[in-house]
Amino acid sequence: MNRLQVRLFARRGQFSLDVDFTLSGCHSVVVLGPSGSGKTSLLRYIAGLDAPQRACIVNDQQVLCDSERGLHLPPQRRHIGYVFQDYALFEHLSVWRNIIFGVKSADDVAHAEQWLQRLDIAALRDRFPARLSGGQRQRVALARALVTRPQLLLLDEPFSAIDPTLRDQIRSSVADLIREITIPALVVSHDLSDAIALGDYLLVMAGGRVLQFGPREPVMAAPVSAQVARILGWRNVLPLEIFQRDGWSASLPLPAGGEIALQAHHLSFCPPQAAALRVWVHAVRDRGAVREVQCIETVSGQCVTVDVPWTQPVPAAGESAGLSLRPEYARVYPRSDAAAAASVLEQTAVIDSVANTAHRP
Repeated sequence: MNRLQVRLFARRGQFSLDVDFTLSGCHSVVVLGPSGSGKTSLLRYIAGLDAPQRACIVNDQQVLCDSERGLHLPPQRRHIGYVFQDYALFEHLSVWRNIIFGVKSADDVAHAEQWLQRLDIAALRDRFPARLSGGQRQRVALARALVTRPQLLLLDEPFSAIDPTLRDQIRSSVADLIREITIPALVVSHDLSDAIALGDYLLVMAGGRVLQFGPREPVMAAPVSAQVARILGWRNVLPLEIFQRDGWSASLPLPAGGEIALQAHHLSFCPPQAAALRVWVHAVRDRGAVREVQCIETVSGQCVTVDVPWTQPVPAAGESAGLSLRPEYARVYPRSDAAAAASVLEQTAVIDSVANTAHRP
């Protein structure tokens, strides 16, 4: 069984990257986190493009880097395919010349022909990158990364340059490809849709640290902290005091000064007398299959978001309402000083925004 082990520490200026994870099997890992988390740096260190201060990186029993032994294989000896965020195609070379750049054996040239067909770019072989769309450039970069039969595939924000109208289709094609090639793949992204479509595993990062790593479904369902919940798209991370003030505490352990994370689709409108939260409706927006209802909690001014199916009624903007929730889906966390400070800033911004656009009933 393939095994990818990554332990590394690197410092550049004020930023440090400290990562430790092991992936067993030929799975895809989506590396999620806000800008500046160290996601791209992680890929570059694994690929050998940059040298960390301390590291032990092993893939499929091949030691790529071991700082204690003074071993740092150059990129060309690591058997890694890398698709850069901007694809890094050679603008003066044709599609075909880009794909076979650095290829030496006749066998690999024949393999390149197969990838031209597999990725549906054979008709583009004589074109130059300037005449390619974003999706076409991506497929050329993928072919170039795969032609040498890598043992690990790295993709850095592979859909950021793709037209939004084509992104879902191309994301699906890349997901099928990753499963077909049966090698480990690390995909850097800040888009939750990539995690859902591509990731067998999720590696959640912030500030150069791994916050959570594991199979996609358990990570999505049970973030280990309020910070991870925010990164994973839980739109409601609220101070527990607003529940304690309203007397709603029997069904959850509510530590003093904690936070509660709630998915927008686990909240529903109800009569105020049965509510866990009392709110007034600020705005209602169409979001495809659901309507997103932005509410303001009546005392604290905290913003609360609710997703409501089209089959259910919603209060109009400006109306008061109650919200109920399903306690079994709520996540409760201790509250850090940093989170408390962030919450104060967010709350102030919400109150200012509301004051400028609406009057509380």
